[in-house]
Parts: sequence; C-alpha cells; structure tokens
Amino acid sequence: MKKFSAVQITVLTVILVVTFVCFGVAAEKATKEECIAKCKEASELIKKIGLEKAIEKMSDKKGPFFWKDTYVFCIDDVEARILAHPVENFLGFPMKRYRDANHEQPFVKVLEKAATEGSGWIAYMHLRPGTQKASLKKTYFLKVPGEKAIVCAGIYE
Repeated sequence: MKKFSAVQITVLTVILVVTFVCFGVAAEKATKEECIAKCKEASELIKKIGLEKAIEKMSDKKGPFFWKDTYVFCIDDVEARILAHPVENFLGFPMKRYRDANHEQPFVKVLEKAATEGSGWIAYMHLRPGTQKASLKKTYFLKVPGEKAIVCAGIYE
C-alpha cells in the first residue's frame, strides 16, 4: 500500500485548490438535485459496464460526469482512495486522510455513513476556488450496491 507523506498531502491540497480555480469558473452552478442525479447515473453505469470501464468515463473532463462547476468522483469504501477523478494526479489519494479548513476529516464520516445508510450529504469547510477563505461545501455520496465504490459530487453553498 502506498503511503503519502505530509508534504505529499500538502501538495495535493494545493493542487486541489488550483484545480477548483481552473474548473470552478463555470457561469452556471450545479444544484443538489443534479449531484444526486449524476451520482445515481454513475452508479448505474458501474453496474452496467463494470467499475474499471466506468472509472474511465467518470475521469473524462469532456464526459457527462463533469458539468457546470462540478463533477462526479469515485472513491473506494475502505480508505476513500480516489478511483476516478477528472484530475489524474489525484488518483490513489486516500481521502480518509484529507482534512478540511477546520481540521476535520469529512471522508471518514462519508465511509461510516455510506456503510450504514448507503447515501447522504456531508458538509465541510473547503477553500473555495479563487479565494483564500474557506466556504461551506456539501458533497453527496452514494454507495454503489455490490461494489467497493462510492460515487460523490459536491457544491459550494
């Protein structure tokens, strides 16, 4: 298992911020309803064509899972390791270790709730693209039945 150092985690956080700055400038904002619908669509795709092939489609910046100012990403259900993401450098990072602006670990809660409830919303403070101030981000998550995968999509409020 690959271990990530504190420096690598810091670099990943900086990359996340830059990514959101680059991708988060869309004129239209995604809605909670769209996040839910896209996660359900991604879950159905995984069931239909398998996780490996679906990962390719979810990671495509020009595909249907990247829209308006957000996107679907996929994590495993053990370490919250990123399986699919439109930024290739993020693949493999264990989001279980991610800490938000309040030093909380929201994806630990995602793993717990996905295992018991199957789906839901998690809120955390994240640096909003283009700002130096943390903003409330809400991420919808959906455990894919029969798979060791959770699909997620989030919005800033």
